[in-house]
Order: sequence, then structure tokens, then C-alpha cells
Amino acid sequence: MALESFSEAAFVFLRPRRSGKSLGLSTLAHFHGREHLPDYKLLFEGLAIDEHVAHNRVFPGRYFVLKFDFSVVERSQDRNMAKHNLNLMLNQSIKRFYRTYEPYLRRSADDLIENIIRDDATASLTACVDVIYLMADEYDSYSNEYLVTNDSVHWKPTRRAEPDSPLKGFWAAVKSGLGSAISKCYITSVSPLCLADGTSGFNVVRYVSWESKLAGFCDLTEADVVAALALEEVCGSIAKAKTHLKIMKDRYNGFNFVPGGRGPLTFNTNTCLEYLQASWKESR
Repeated sequence: MALESFSEAAFVFLRPRRSGKSLGLSTLAHFHGREHLPDYKLLFEGLAIDEHVAHNRVFPGRYFVLKFDFSVVERSQDRNMAKHNLNLMLNQSIKRFYRTYEPYLRRSADDLIENIIRDDATASLTACVDVIYLMADEYDSYSNEYLVTNDSVHWKPTRRAEPDSPLKGFWAAVKSGLGSAISKCYITSVSPLCLADGTSGFNVVRYVSWESKLAGFCDLTEADVVAALALEEVCGSIAKAKTHLKIMKDRYNGFNFVPGGRGPLTFNTNTCLEYLQASWKESR
């Protein structure tokens, strides 16, 4: 619900690696995606967001969700291969999008896939359907592989970072589509800028990483951890739950992403989930 309170259409959410960014993105996709609406009660009933839905403050299942994961693009130092691999990932994501939403579209997925241009994912995106919630995971992962720290050649406006150029064009298409075909855009990243040709590949977003009301969006709060440990199948007893909580507070807690330390301390998502899973196996 916190994201819905912002008026901007595009957001970037920064966190270190293994901090639950992909999990948060998946949660958004399952809430907003039309294909998941029949499973709303199973997934969200009884959670905090359910109260907002009951009072018509936010509505689930309203969007066609188009997801891209830039961390899976195969890197290559060959300029043409790098461009090919990026286009391949983007177009494959668009194909999955058409397959997923075929029941809601007026045309068959096969017909829509024919509009995909093999070597130009930017054009493929431009031809995509409307009312899209575009989600990009690890959007800096691909281009940052090509940043050279010991490059002795001075940058010039005419000197192009070739592997990144298709990426810059893609984000330019996303930028032009915001407010029309693309209703919303949510991006996760580790670093704040996706550098291409010395500037940002997408510079119209609002950085919401430091907002106090989003402090526990991808991270786990102490209340989240306590609630998980309280489940009988996880710990089996109150005494064990207290012991596990102390261990987790000592080892996995203390992250604060709000300027000035004004936000709540949060737990690292990945390590906590691994620990809870191990505790659950131990109690069986």
C-alpha cells in the first residue's frame, strides 16, 4: 500500500544483494497481476494489505505485469554478442508476457509474438499491449559488468559504450511509454544509476529506497521474525522461539536504510529465511 501513496509512475528501490528485492518484486507481481486474482485470498487474506483492499483503497489484479530480470543476461566482451544476448532476454520476457495473458487479450499469443523483432527489443516493447505494470529486477546488473575501472582513455561524447547502447534505447522506450501503455514501473537495483554513455539509462524515476514507510518492504522487521518464530511448526516451543530470536537479532539484525537512522532496524531477508527454514527442519 505504501507504494500506492506515491504519485509518480516509476520507482527505483535500492538494496544490497541478497536483501529480498526479487522477493518483494514477486509479491508485487502476484498482487497486481491479473492472472493471480483468483488466488488473492490464498496469498493475501489476513495480511495488512487485505484491509486496504476491503476499504477500496487499492485494487488487486488490475494490470498485465511485464517482468524483466537483467541479472540473467549472458555477458560477452564481443559487442554484437552482448547486444544479441540483451535483446534475447528482453524478447523472451515479452514472449512469456504474451503467453501468460493470452486469455485476456483479443489476439492469440502466436499472433502477438509475430510482432516481436528479433534484433530490436525496443521495437518489440513499443508494440506491446496497454495497461502494463513493468517490473525490472537488478536493472543495473547487465551494464555494470562493462564499467572499466582502469580505463585510461578519456570519455568523449562520441565514444559510445557499445554493449550498453541497446539498453539505453530500451529504457528510452520505457520512458516514452510511461503514462500511456505503461501505467507503472517498478525497478530494483543495487547501485542508483545504470550508466550508459556517461549518463543514466533511465532518469525519470523516484528513488524510494530511503522512505521510512518502505523500510520493511523487502527487509524483515522484528515483528515479522517474531510472528514466524511463533508458529508451532517452526520452533515448537516458546523457549526455543526466544533462543532463536536472540541468535537472529545478534547476527542478522541492524540494517537501517532511512537517513539519520530514523527508520526501524531490519533483518537481512535471505539469511533470516535460510535460518527459519533450518529451524523448521530441526523441529520436525
